[in-house]
Amino acid sequence: MPLKKIILTPEQWAALNPLCLTRQKTKLRPIAASDYQPAYDVFSLECVTKNLAYWPHPLPSEYLKNKIAKSRWKNG
Repeated sequence: MPLKKIILTPEQWAALNPLCLTRQKTKLRPIAASDYQPAYDVFSLECVTKNLAYWPHPLPSEYLKNKIAKSRWKNG
C-alpha cells in the first residue's frame, strides 16, 4: 500500500506532538484529565481565583473539567 500525504490541523498536530518544556526543577506540559484533582484543589482556593480574571468562586467542578477538555486540543 503506498503512503499518502495528509495534512494535519493544528489541533491534530498538537495532540501528536505535545509541547513539553523541561528545566532543572520544572516541567511544563499540557494539562491532562488526570490532573483534574490537583488542579481543582489549587483553583478552588479563593486567594487563587482572585487573580484569575474569569474564574468563578466557588469553582464548579464541571467548569474545570470543561476547561481541561477544551485545552486538550489547543496544546495546553
